[in-house]
Amino acid sequence: MLALAFAPFAYIACGKYEQANSYLDELVILADDKGALFWKALGQAYQGCIMALTGHSSKAVQLINSGIAGYRSTGATVYSPLHLSILANAFAEIGQFDDALRCIDEAVTLIETSKERWWQSEVNRAAGEVALKLPEPDAQKAEKYFQSCS
Repeated sequence: MLALAFAPFAYIACGKYEQANSYLDELVILADDKGALFWKALGQAYQGCIMALTGHSSKAVQLINSGIAGYRSTGATVYSPLHLSILANAFAEIGQFDDALRCIDEAVTLIETSKERWWQSEVNRAAGEVALKLPEPDAQKAEKYFQSCS
């Protein structure tokens, strides 16, 4: 299952979403058959991320939330800031700005408390994008987040 879980990540990073989904579909089915909640939840979260990245924000919100809930039930936290940053953008795309800001705040808090910093730039980039999508865009706040990406 490990290969099924990490191969899609490379495809997602390269924008090859169809190939990533092929792996993720297999991962979710196999994990469900084996009762491996961690892997199923991770697969669902990544399927939601692909939905968000391909303009299907409503479906993305459902899948990422489901994946995060399952993932958290196992006690796992790694990758959570990434999932939350993508979820924040999906919420912003469908006009649920309070939820988007809550996800950004939660991702930032997770980074600060867990010291898991490898997604910090992505969280800052997402926070900047959300700030620009608000009903009253905050370009100054967005710029601050974008400058923190480096």
